[in-house]
Amino acid sequence: MSFEVFIEEIKSDNEIPEVVDSGIKEALSNLAKKNNQKNNINSAIRYKRFVMAFTIFLVCVFTLSVSAQTFIYWSGSIEDRFVLNLFDKDILENGGFAVNPSMTRGEADVTIAEYNGVVISVTQTVADSNNIVIGLQITGLEDYAKSELIPECEVLIDGKSIPHVSAYSFIYDSEKGYGETYIEILYNSGDEEDVESIIGKRIAINVKGIATCDNLPTVQGFNYVVEGEWQLEWTMSGGEEKREWNLSKDIGDTGIVLIYARITPISIYLRFKADDTVGASAEGFGEKHNLYGIKFSDGSIRYNAISEGEYGLAFEKDYDYYMNYYFNNIVNPEDISALLFIKEVPINYENPSEDEYYVIGLD
Repeated sequence: MSFEVFIEEIKSDNEIPEVVDSGIKEALSNLAKKNNQKNNINSAIRYKRFVMAFTIFLVCVFTLSVSAQTFIYWSGSIEDRFVLNLFDKDILENGGFAVNPSMTRGEADVTIAEYNGVVISVTQTVADSNNIVIGLQITGLEDYAKSELIPECEVLIDGKSIPHVSAYSFIYDSEKGYGETYIEILYNSGDEEDVESIIGKRIAINVKGIATCDNLPTVQGFNYVVEGEWQLEWTMSGGEEKREWNLSKDIGDTGIVLIYARITPISIYLRFKADDTVGASAEGFGEKHNLYGIKFSDGSIRYNAISEGEYGLAFEKDYDYYMNYYFNNIVNPEDISALLFIKEVPINYENPSEDEYYVIGLD
């Protein structure tokens, strides 16, 4: 096997960064020059061995550096929630959005709680300055294997109750010995006074019980299959990176004007004004012309782009309406060029067309 073939096999088995690849090519070039200049076969062999050792060293250093950068546990529930790929994970990791609280916890933090043999632990958080997705792992529910379960919990941030909390159901996997689920929190609601970033604040999750999904709350409350007190608390971490736009963009002929947009890899927040010259009212705007898709700078469109969130009138503000949503999937804000708002309801959800939407450029 030639040395060049050996190098190509190494590169095929490892993702070699440009700086390392350039170093390898330079070393091979120098090797060729050396061979042309010297006919001494022993000198050439020694040089080949040196280049081979140097190349292997570079590959090993790169592999170790990648391992150090990606040493993060990815919650199965969060991976499924965002349908994460390697590029998504890179965006979340490099931006500080994805964190394992158990790896960063301080002395006052509690990321694992046990009650009567049932253990609930915080596996991961994905958060920007105003929104949080929290991955939870639950063990000790073997009696309810294959059942669809849901936790009932209260969330506090710096001691303040958060009304916009969504907990999701999960299936307990008896083979794995645990179940995984997640909680979504919208912290900075558009109908409330603006608040500071959640990053650096204390978050507390108080799980009061776990119910089966065929045993949902009654007027009297939850009928739990497992009841107890699981209290988790830690300091929030998250990513601050975002793109912001101050705009004046008419949403077609609706009489509503988009005046502000803020986009992070996990969420989008919008503000609107009603155009008084048209005499339009913001009331009902969300039902008729909700945000549905995003357009990227390469011309591609992601329909059905938004997930959980809220919209509504804003009172005593310098804007009339707001929208605050999670994305279904991770986005790179730098790649987004336009937003798609529904023209008329109903729309063709099976085969959507750009003509069915007001395409509002972010420029």
